[in-house]
Amino acid sequence: MTKIWITTDGRPPTSILGVFSTRTGAERYLAELVERYASGGKMRLLGEPIARDAGAWQLGLGPTVVERDLDLRLETLPGAWLVKVDESCRMISCTFTTELAPIHPATTYRSGIHHVCQAHGATPRDAFDAARRCMMSYLASPRSTRQAH
Repeated sequence: MTKIWITTDGRPPTSILGVFSTRTGAERYLAELVERYASGGKMRLLGEPIARDAGAWQLGLGPTVVERDLDLRLETLPGAWLVKVDESCRMISCTFTTELAPIHPATTYRSGIHHVCQAHGATPRDAFDAARRCMMSYLASPRSTRQAH
């Protein structure tokens, strides 16, 4: 199977900065990217460093190069339904997004006095079921855990 090399910023699932046909090309871009970021390593704005992670990037803890098959798994590609449910597991929002993949992890957050679970899926039903499972799990968690969110 044909391979590609991706320079990614390291955020899930994979924020692609560049796609290359050779590892050398991906690594050359990565080196240039780290050099550009590190050029602000000693500068400050209002007392705060403008390139706070420059040292970590230079140590290899920033963007990286990953090898992938040319044909990625379809479930990892963007295009998903996003559903939000409230504490009663009623759907309060349902939208389609091309920014997230169906396998994007569910999240729970507070909105005013309510808690909301947001989940993703390939179909509205898949996303709704995932959001309901997320909320049921959240409601079943110990009270102290709920207050930490």
